[in-house]
Amino acid sequence: MMVKPIEQIYKEFPTLNSVLIMKNDQMSNESYFNGYTSSMPQHLASVTKSIMSLLVGIAIDQGLIHSVEDKVLDYFPEHASHATMIQKSIRIKHLLTMTAPFAFSMKSMDGRPFEPLDRLRRQKDWVKYIISLMGKGNLTNRFQYSTPSTHLLSAVITKTSGQSARTFANENLFSPIGIDAIEAIQMTSFKLEDLFGEQMNGWVHDPQGINTGGWGIALIPRAMIQLGQLIMHEGQFKGQRVISKEWIESATKEQVEGYGYLWWIKEIRGFNVSAALGYGGNIIACIPKLDAIVVTTGQMRRKSVDPWALLDRIIQMILLQ
Repeated sequence: MMVKPIEQIYKEFPTLNSVLIMKNDQMSNESYFNGYTSSMPQHLASVTKSIMSLLVGIAIDQGLIHSVEDKVLDYFPEHASHATMIQKSIRIKHLLTMTAPFAFSMKSMDGRPFEPLDRLRRQKDWVKYIISLMGKGNLTNRFQYSTPSTHLLSAVITKTSGQSARTFANENLFSPIGIDAIEAIQMTSFKLEDLFGEQMNGWVHDPQGINTGGWGIALIPRAMIQLGQLIMHEGQFKGQRVISKEWIESATKEQVEGYGYLWWIKEIRGFNVSAALGYGGNIIACIPKLDAIVVTTGQMRRKSVDPWALLDRIIQMILLQ
């Protein structure tokens, strides 16, 4: 069977905007589609969650957060007086591993719990609303994908550092690895297109100015490659320590089935893959045994790209090169 070029992958996944592959710290492919170029930031959707994991690791390294065993409500004492015992027992680790229970009562068309993001965006106080949902519905220590829960991690970083997650990230993550600072944006409304649109830029935030923890960062694809390099080099970038090796190992190790600390874990074609996955085919994937980093960005359409099928095809291409 002939090796299919990158153009064939685009034909199979036509909503992709870019595919970048780095092998042995050298770019082996950089392709852009649908009118996108290397200089255009793109909304990364839930890749933001994996970036939030890195920020939590840095905050722990700096002593701003004591450990993943800290109780979440210790950082929000103003909400603790009427909290249930279950709410008081939930820890930072539960938010990182998506094992905190949440009362998502709405159902999607296929019958699965549907995250109330449209309801969330209408709230005057997102943190208060999320805490009101926390500790209800499912069982603690059972995986339940929860975008709102990651917003609490952003709020914890803001409380402990005295900075927005955006400023904290610029100073402690992006600048040390050569990523341009994300500029502040002024949110004048919280409509769907303001918070989730493909044309949004910067890093969106809630009415209190807390940056969204589960989506909302826009970066250029090369910046995503740099984040992948940080993972591949166990928290170092060009010899400079940015995040502790211990955190990278914990974040990219399976903590619950198929999931680390806001990083997805899967074996593809015999290779262990640690991946940041966002709706639409937004991906940062690290494949240590291939010494490869794969980055893709894509358009957020009603039917999203299957990220594992896409990565399978790209890994197949790498193996046949």
